[in-house]
Amino acid sequence: MKRVLAIIVGAVMGIVLIWLAYPYISDWLVGPVHGEDQMSANFVLLLAGLGIGCVVGGLAGGLVYSCLTKG
Repeated sequence: MKRVLAIIVGAVMGIVLIWLAYPYISDWLVGPVHGEDQMSANFVLLLAGLGIGCVVGGLAGGLVYSCLTKG
């Protein structure tokens, strides 16, 4: 149960970090929004970023839990 909680906390932290960094990443990759194409690109970037942040955060949470319980 503790491992699952660590994975969930890691996933939430990954999502929050991506959510905070999203405006900067979007501005760097897509640029200013002038039409539907840029809005669609921003949406795809947000969905992909949140998914990747969730997976990487969950893996990091599980890894940190494993490292802390071995010691």
